[in-house]
Amino acid sequence: MLKINGQRFWEKPCYCGACPFYFGYGKTSDMERESSSGFCVQFEIRKRYYDHIPKRCADIFEKAFTYPDGSELVIVFRSARSNPKPISNP
Repeated sequence: MLKINGQRFWEKPCYCGACPFYFGYGKTSDMERESSSGFCVQFEIRKRYYDHIPKRCADIFEKAFTYPDGSELVIVFRSARSNPKPISNP
């Protein structure tokens, strides 16, 4: 077991719905049936439950599971706003 950004992982998820970062919406209000859509809190994007794990996630999990059991990892993402491109002077 290891922790990535505070979420526990015992194995690599094989689809988005099996990932602890996935937040499913559960029942829809109008039809009262299970909804297959959800939200990835790690990347702040909408995902479907049975979507394949994106390559960026698979790469993170491959790297993370090389560390010993009990490791706690923190992944930091840079945004374009926090890392602006330099302005060149002509």
